[in-house]
Amino acid sequence: MSSDQEEIDTYYAKHPPKPQGGWRNMGRCKLALEVSGYRPITLLPKVKVPVLFAAATKDDLCPIEGVKAALNVTPNGQLVTVDTRHFQVYSGEPFEYLTGKYTEFFRSAAGLPAQMKVAAAETQTK
Repeated sequence: MSSDQEEIDTYYAKHPPKPQGGWRNMGRCKLALEVSGYRPITLLPKVKVPVLFAAATKDDLCPIEGVKAALNVTPNGQLVTVDTRHFQVYSGEPFEYLTGKYTEFFRSAAGLPAQMKVAAAETQTK
């Protein structure tokens, strides 16, 4: 797993220079033991609601093969991909594209039309 310097810089540019709100990067030591047994993919076959997986095709941190494995065991799963790397999905065209896909997915899952109809504003004349 690796990222080039440009991708790392793009990721960190979204963060404030120093932590806000008194947050400190601390975790419980036993978390390492708990996480080692954490396998959410084993629960996916039981998920009954629609699930949207989003993946970057050039992602080294979360390779698309793992996302496809999760999709294959999810009864009501869908996959949307972008031809980019892991952190590049958080800005620009990939971000706009995925935001549109997320909106379509949530509207569909809620039983709403894929596109919102915007009512024309009524003007009043005095």
